[in-house]
Amino acid sequence: MVYGGGSIKKTGLYDKVSQEIKKMGLELLELSGVDPNPRHVTVNQGAEICKKEQIDVLLAVGGGSVIDATKSLIYMAAGDICNNNIRRSFTGKVF
Repeated sequence: MVYGGGSIKKTGLYDKVSQEIKKMGLELLELSGVDPNPRHVTVNQGAEICKKEQIDVLLAVGGGSVIDATKSLIYMAAGDICNNNIRRSFTGKVF
């Protein structure tokens, strides 16, 4: 589950979503703290988790930045793309 700041927990949405996932018998791993306009570092970190844990499904719970980060994670986790660096994938460079 990919999410941003603390509002997901304050509103109770985190508990509802995680309970439903556990009811289905699925293991839940998290990438939390996705900032507005997420940085490539966050995406690279999430991609590493996906590969290491062999994650099959990503669930974005949040707004546009969380959804954008999750889409990028899917792209990165799908293969060994440009040495696991999202920025290099699009620009050919790492800054």
